[in-house]
Amino acid sequence: MYHGNGGYDWHTVYNMPIWLRKFTINKITMFLEEKNEAQQKANNKMSSTGKGTSRQIDFAAPPADIKPGQRI
Repeated sequence: MYHGNGGYDWHTVYNMPIWLRKFTINKITMFLEEKNEAQQKANNKMSSTGKGTSRQIDFAAPPADIKPGQRI
């Protein structure tokens, strides 16, 4: 059981009552879905603000809004 970070070994899960096994798996599934949703929201927010995106620059004719030595 990966979610337990080693907290659940094979013998523990094997000897667990079926109802408790199902409950534990459902809780782990809900936790991972919420974590994935939060990660996707953070990624969408970051991409919508423009941070984390790259910008192609033509060094032969640089744009006027970039000053020498300025980081983009």
